[in-house]
Amino acid sequence: MKRFWSFLCWIIGEGILLAGFLQLGQNANQDRMILNGIVSSIIYSISFINVISPIFYSSEQPLKKADRLGVRWFFTITYSLLAIGGILYFELINPVDLLTQIIVQLIFLSVLFMGLWGAFKPAKETVPVHRIKTMERNQLIMINNAIGVARSKAEKRTEVPAPILSGIKNLQEEARSLSPGNESGAIKMEGKIMLEINQINRRVKEEPLDLKMLQYNIKYCSKLFFEFRQIYSN
Repeated sequence: MKRFWSFLCWIIGEGILLAGFLQLGQNANQDRMILNGIVSSIIYSISFINVISPIFYSSEQPLKKADRLGVRWFFTITYSLLAIGGILYFELINPVDLLTQIIVQLIFLSVLFMGLWGAFKPAKETVPVHRIKTMERNQLIMINNAIGVARSKAEKRTEVPAPILSGIKNLQEEARSLSPGNESGAIKMEGKIMLEINQINRRVKEEPLDLKMLQYNIKYCSKLFFEFRQIYSN
């Protein structure tokens, strides 16, 4: 419903702006009036989108979007002042040919577009970072759960020797001490750890137990935990 009212307000504003230009520009140069009308319409539309409309949605704006509003407002207001100043200057102080006015207004518009592009670009770059951190947290949870399953299986088998059981318990403690890494490479390392834990889970179920390979998997997994802490953990 808010979108409908926002769109309706924009349409009404555009209509008033157009009516004003038609009324005041009856005796003006038609080409200049059209150019000034287009520029004024751009100023109004950009201001409505970047300044007026976000006010109505401020309570619904995610923090990462709200942080960029100031940048958008700055470039929108800067462009508006430049464009309006250009219109007044060329109309009242130093009239020049139409082509020159168009070039100047395009330069002002390019400043706006570059500013808005710079405001939106960081948001696109932060999305992968957010996804990476979410994946890291999920994988750490899976690692802890998988080691818990391996420990439970090992404790139920009387033929599992104490050193093997102790090694799995140590892995569980090591997994609990891990914190999410800050780089995408942490996900690959966590994947390697998960594969090794799956190997431990598979070997714990084997009949008969391959104690030598099980011991190897536990030691290698412990080594991966150590490398992960050294490189990626905070």
